[in-house]
Amino acid sequence: MKNNDLSLLNLQDLFESNYVIPIYQRDYTWTEKEINQMLDDIFSVMNSNANYYIGTLIVYPRKNGHQVIYETIDGQQRVTTLMILMTYLFKNEKFVEYSKDKSIFWNPSELISHLDFDSRERSTKSLNSLVNGEKGDAVDNITQAYDIIHKFLSKKSEADKQQFINYLMNSVKILRVEVPEDTDLNHYFEIMNSRGEQLEKHEILKSRLLNIIKDDKPAYQLFANIWEACANMERYVQYGFDNTVRQQIFGNDWNRLSAQNFDDLTQCLKEKFENIKDENLNSETNNISLASILENPNIFIQKDEENKNKEKPDRFNPVINFPNFLLIVLRIMTQDSNIRLDDKFLLDKDIFTAHINTSEKTKAFGYLLLKTKFLFDKFVIKREYFENRNQWSLKKLNWYNERSQSYINTVSISDSDENLELNKSLIMIQAMFHVSNPSQTYKNWLLALLNHLNSIDIQSDCQTGQELYQHLEKLAKCFMVYRYLSSTKLEFDEIIAKSEESVDFNTHEIDKSNLNNGTQVENFIFNYLDFILWKDESFYKAILIDNGDDKSIFEKIKNFEFTFRSSVEHYYPQTPFENHDLLDSNILNSFGNLCLISNSLNSRLNNFSPEAKKDHFKASNIAESIKQSIMMSYPKWTSDEINEHGADMVKLITESLLRN
Repeated sequence: MKNNDLSLLNLQDLFESNYVIPIYQRDYTWTEKEINQMLDDIFSVMNSNANYYIGTLIVYPRKNGHQVIYETIDGQQRVTTLMILMTYLFKNEKFVEYSKDKSIFWNPSELISHLDFDSRERSTKSLNSLVNGEKGDAVDNITQAYDIIHKFLSKKSEADKQQFINYLMNSVKILRVEVPEDTDLNHYFEIMNSRGEQLEKHEILKSRLLNIIKDDKPAYQLFANIWEACANMERYVQYGFDNTVRQQIFGNDWNRLSAQNFDDLTQCLKEKFENIKDENLNSETNNISLASILENPNIFIQKDEENKNKEKPDRFNPVINFPNFLLIVLRIMTQDSNIRLDDKFLLDKDIFTAHINTSEKTKAFGYLLLKTKFLFDKFVIKREYFENRNQWSLKKLNWYNERSQSYINTVSISDSDENLELNKSLIMIQAMFHVSNPSQTYKNWLLALLNHLNSIDIQSDCQTGQELYQHLEKLAKCFMVYRYLSSTKLEFDEIIAKSEESVDFNTHEIDKSNLNNGTQVENFIFNYLDFILWKDESFYKAILIDNGDDKSIFEKIKNFEFTFRSSVEHYYPQTPFENHDLLDSNILNSFGNLCLISNSLNSRLNNFSPEAKKDHFKASNIAESIKQSIMMSYPKWTSDEINEHGADMVKLITESLLRN
């Protein structure tokens, strides 16, 4: 489809042209989170017959004689990732096999890079090296993106790969928009970067739900206030309410939600509603429309500017965004497993409108949204940035008096409190789940956590924290046994249901071959092992002592924190440098020789000997992997040590899964 300067292109058409990333653009910055999200999105829709629109690419046509090179103004992260993806596919023998008779792309032998960088020679060199089938020693985001794509696609079945390739080349579309040749690019780029944000999907959804209760003025105001209070996921929900009603909703210490339903909340705020003057509810707002919401979206919301200024939103970074949080709340309310936890489906007619289409259902959703956000703030980890610290935390908001509010550990009052270990354990087990799947979508573990919290009687925070930890521990075992160590994998909805039951795991349910699978071993398995090692200090301490460690590694392990590691490392390298033997592939790819580290480190140290890797990590103050730290404690690393360590780790995993 072409219309003047608009072109709707499939990927074959897209890369029949050449593109350049201009000097004023930032570096390529997409990480595993963004790349996997794009690939997940395509996989999630490829069974449909519809096209998938991947976004917009805004370009300026540079004339070079008879040739046109498109200068990328907006969309460079996406187009760079697509070019890397195409490069990977054409260097993959299976892709050539799938496509050789279909004429859906260039001849692989003639593949060239259709993307260049004006001022980043290293980026151009990296991309051209990948196109030429080479991977140099230099590590940058482009080579890391290539490895991330390889890891993602290598875990898919051959049938899924073939379907993905066919759908990708034929049904994935991108809209290319050309700006006029006489455009002042500096001015245009400045406008692009300072333009106002477009209306988001959740704001449109809000207006639809408000329209259902537009004739009930108190309900309308309360629902609007709840929505706005919850929408900022970086701030605790208490700060979203006027200070004149905050204690009525959350108690004198802001730490409990006594109302059991929406009507209870309405009664709690009855006096405030009675003081609303009729002129605040003029005819325009009574006749609710999207236009009126856009014009004055906060007409009923009382703002507490003093507290808003006190609370800096960027202190806490949540593990999920608001649109995906809304879908989790809807799943909890309806228990409908057909609701997909992906915000690109937020406005689909068969999602919200199918379930929330009456005043009573709208009110019920409003109350559950408030309750779930309150529980989320208190019992779900966040990344905290405070006083030069950057760490996972689990804290609740506590009110002491008008001048004193603070964040304290959810289940421990002080560093000497006996529940401090419980608070730390809750942080670690949630971080284990989160870093194993950092994507904002399909956060099944978070759905399970919040669903469980909504289903139990909330007593003291310590009691609730203990029950929640036990549930998360059981959920982790269910993930391991029924998803990652099973020859017949269950869907996550089935796994979540099992975690609410009384489950006795059996050895025959565990398929240990999934542990000896090289780079195909799932990230969650390594993170689970690091968690149980962290919990059982005596186990790894004994190994370190046996190996004659000087306590330096033990000290590093004490500071261990889960981070976004995504690369499975062979500690003994697959292709070692000269003067080192090449081990049998069964030994190389066995669990004893594998650990999970960051992609950049693995690329940099890939072919180094175990001794060289150990020397590199000595300079680090924190262990990147507890399993790796144990491996590095061995004086030497041969087949015998690999087998011994592997047997120890497999035994530890198995025993932890079978232990009640």
